[in-house]
Amino acid sequence: YVGGYSLRLVAVNRAPESAPATFVVGDTVRGEAVLPAADIDEFTASATPGDALSAWFRLLANPVPAGKMITPQVVDPSTGAVLAGAMSLTAPSQQFWSPGPFVVPASGTFLIRVRGGSAFSPDDATAPFEFYVRRGF
Repeated sequence: YVGGYSLRLVAVNRAPESAPATFVVGDTVRGEAVLPAADIDEFTASATPGDALSAWFRLLANPVPAGKMITPQVVDPSTGAVLAGAMSLTAPSQQFWSPGPFVVPASGTFLIRVRGGSAFSPDDATAPFEFYVRRGF
């Protein structure tokens, strides 16, 4: 690599700032945002291992800066494997969107992770969001 570069440290607190970090399947998590830029929010829930669930997300405002995205994922905390999350949200919506169904891991625990940017674009973005997890798709 030739050219200028910069290195910066960004403090990341994976705990949500407003909503509880633990939620129950079927409840809607409200009042949270990816904020400040580079924030990552993680929420934990438990369910019966092997159950088929789906997570549903929506943004309440456009990501800032404009044109950026917010990426939600469902993660197995024991392995770090992404169970569902091949989507990014780029605009507010009345409708909730799902990255598809997932199977509850053997531990019975899963994480919902919401962050600015995506696997292909680590650009920092902020936006308020809501989500819920339900049985089936």
